[in-house]
Formats: sequence, structure tokens, C-alpha cells
Amino acid sequence: MIDLTMKTSVMTALRQGDMKRATELALDALKSGQQDALYLNLRAQLLEVHGRNREAMADLEAAHALEPRNTGVLEALGLLRLRLVQATGARDVFQRMVEVAPTYAHAHFCLGLAHEMLGDLNRADECFKRADAMEPGRSQTLARIASLAARQATCPYERHPPRS
Repeated sequence: MIDLTMKTSVMTALRQGDMKRATELALDALKSGQQDALYLNLRAQLLEVHGRNREAMADLEAAHALEPRNTGVLEALGLLRLRLVQATGARDVFQRMVEVAPTYAHAHFCLGLAHEMLGDLNRADECFKRADAMEPGRSQTLARIASLAARQATCPYERHPPRS
């Protein structure tokens, strides 16, 4: 059972931008046997910072099992999979995030990253453009769109550009 006072304290610390305090409280809650997706996600972030990716993945998988529609958990899980070069798994998680939150531009952006890592540049481009349509002008999204356009363009020079 979740202690609502503890949960409120964690949420308050997060709203105040005090990640250290929120993480400490989440760790205390987990030690006392409280299983909550937020607490597991916070511990996973700490584990990732210390390079303990397998343990972080286990926490995120457990958080996902508790709250399969939690976009924060889905995002964290997908991004960790991308960092671990598990692009197919990341794509599947981000696809789920898009299904859960179809109007969330960042979900489409993340899905595009996974498609790009898998080499499916057309689908990646579609995702990035969809994200841009939802949240126009975001620099990260525009940079990915431009990068894909450059990668798909043909080079007009054989080996070396002409010298002036």
C-alpha cells in the first residue's frame, strides 16, 4: 500500500525541482516496501547515472508493469533501450507511448529516433514531421529533419568538391 503522505512529499519535491530530495524519499519508500512506478522511475534514473543499467532496466520494467500507460515510464524505458542500442525494443516502447498519448509531440519524436537507429529513415522522417506539426519549431526536431534530409540527399561530387 502506498503512503499518500510520502507520495505527496515526493511530488512536492519534484515540483520544486529538488530531484535529490525526491529521489531520497523514493528510495526510503522503496526500502519500506512501497512499490510505485514513480519511485521505481526515480531510482532507475539514479542507477543509470551510476552506470547500473541492468538494475535501472529492471526498475523501469517493474514500473511499466505497475503502470503500463504511464508516459513518463514509457519514455524512460524507451530512452534507456536506445542508449543500450536496443533499438527494436525502444521502437516498440515508443510506439506504445504514441498509442497512449497520440497528441504528445515528444512521443512521436522518440519514435522517430528509434526508427532512425533502425535505419528506417522514411518512417523516422514521418515521425519527426508529425512531432513538428504538433509542436512547431522545436530545435531538436528540426535538427533531426534536416539531418535526415542531408543523409538522403545525393552528393553532386564524385570524390572531391571542385576547387575554386
